Amino acid sequence: MALSAPLQITVEIVPASGARAFRLSERIELPPRLRFARPLPIEAAELAGRVRFALPDGAQVEARATLRQDPERPERGLDVELDGLRPEAVVAIQRYIEERNLA
Repeated sequence: MALSAPLQITVEIVPASGARAFRLSERIELPPRLRFARPLPIEAAELAGRVRFALPDGAQVEARATLRQDPERPERGLDVELDGLRPEAVVAIQRYIEERNLA
């Protein structure tokens, strides 16, 4: 079972084609994944790329991304699985989720 917390921030998504998109996230989870409040305008052929965002505490996160359709909620569009995170980014994400789940 994934640990998660609400996270409404702007995320820059850059698929391999380089056509940037910005979307408001809805949740962050462990293993590292972002869920979005609106579908993403990404072609099926562009399922790999990079994302950049800042957590509310200011921690900057940049990672390789795999974009995936959620079969349980196709109306949500694509989710983003994060890969290649720096260790300090993983710690910051874990801390954020823990703090939100304690509140």
